[in-house]
Amino acid sequence: MKQIFGKLSMAVAALTMFAACDNSMYEYDQLFPDQYKRVVCIKQESKAQKELFNVGKDDYVDFTILRSGGIPELEASVNIEPMTQEELSQYSSSYVLASSDIFSLSASKLNFESGERYKTLRGTFTADGIEKASQAIAALEPGQILCAAFKITESGETSIDKDKNYIIRELSVNEPQLNFNFEGTYVNGTSTTLNVELPFANEDFEVTWDCEIKAADFSDMEPSTAFGNGLPAKYAAWSNVAPVVEGNSSMGAGETTATYTISLPAGAPAGIYDVQVKFGNAKLNGQKDMLTNYADKGEVYTHYIRFDTRTDNFIYHLPFEDSYPAPGTVLEGIKQAIPNVGMSFHPISSASDNPANMPFDGNVTSHWENRWSGGYGPASKIPFETLFDLGAKMDVTALEHWRRNDSMRTDTKTVELYAAENADYSNRESHVYEGLVYLGTYEYGSIGDRMMILEFPRVNTQYIVMRFTGSNRSNAVNINEIRFWN
Repeated sequence: MKQIFGKLSMAVAALTMFAACDNSMYEYDQLFPDQYKRVVCIKQESKAQKELFNVGKDDYVDFTILRSGGIPELEASVNIEPMTQEELSQYSSSYVLASSDIFSLSASKLNFESGERYKTLRGTFTADGIEKASQAIAALEPGQILCAAFKITESGETSIDKDKNYIIRELSVNEPQLNFNFEGTYVNGTSTTLNVELPFANEDFEVTWDCEIKAADFSDMEPSTAFGNGLPAKYAAWSNVAPVVEGNSSMGAGETTATYTISLPAGAPAGIYDVQVKFGNAKLNGQKDMLTNYADKGEVYTHYIRFDTRTDNFIYHLPFEDSYPAPGTVLEGIKQAIPNVGMSFHPISSASDNPANMPFDGNVTSHWENRWSGGYGPASKIPFETLFDLGAKMDVTALEHWRRNDSMRTDTKTVELYAAENADYSNRESHVYEGLVYLGTYEYGSIGDRMMILEFPRVNTQYIVMRFTGSNRSNAVNINEIRFWN
């Protein structure tokens, strides 16, 4: 296109000067080669994706057809033609052409009047067509892509820009979905938001859903043997107060977003507060069930938000320095250190065949690390668990974790912490846990922290499980020293 206009401008300048100087009788339109007098192209990107939603409504996509060329006073016209499967396959062998009952165009020919610079061409996916597209996609072979495709072709003396003369839209069809987006699930402060969003245009829909937001009650949660970001393991509960909630559970025509503001009441003392959010059962116009980004149709999902309003909250960071306090002394005067007597350590992966007392030996230059060559268990693989058997049930409110003190100190990154009601570690490479209670997650920076302390609600337990889920160096993790506090 740029080449066409470059040549065109040069021709205009030269021939106009010639005509003026020669005082010839050439008509203005004779100064331009025929192929440059009227040129038509499609403005939009030739290849793109088109997401459709099966909501019982038509969907549309508009295309702008541009008319250019050296003599805008001349009339122009182009044909609008669906591609054939053979033509479409030239662009990709994986493309499958959508039938005319899925996608149709508003015109088969466009005529430009004198001076008219563009026209709009509308493509339509009817509600029935979207349903048929969904069925067609389901019937495709692996790797195939359903496409809507058309081209513009020359009519009369009009020329076509060969680089911008076709449209291919790769189609996908999704069920109507309502998205619940949390501003944060661990909130350092007193307020957060929950945004509810529709990912498609809402011209005349009414969308409703159920949403209950209240102080968390963990008493009715069943203990679990499963891991993963604290859920579905039972949470250790802090004291809670009823949250203040602003927002409503519906959208009307023209609306695509709704917002809940969730806050702690004024005057709530500094502490940690858990809020339970149950949401789901979304419906379109009171009838059609909708998915959510957390749950299937008709289902209700339970989510937890933890507010932390403490001014001196542990997670506690101790940076790498030339000298350190001794392990088990950092919180003196704040909490009571639990003696290591009778405790043992049981990782399911270890570079040493006998790691049982490494985290308790008081030697800040030695460390345990997961297996990478010798030892036992999964090699260089996360996530995995390590178990601390405290020897007897006791109250615990904090964990103190030191990283190794050498050039590989940055290994460990993200750790989830759990208490377990029971643990069987007779198979050292495959532990069995019962009654898991999620205590919290902490994360080291790449080089900034030598030691971290995680404080959690008081639990009475014999077993503490550390689950390593992230590393700053491949899949390597380590422990220098571990201490427990009450």
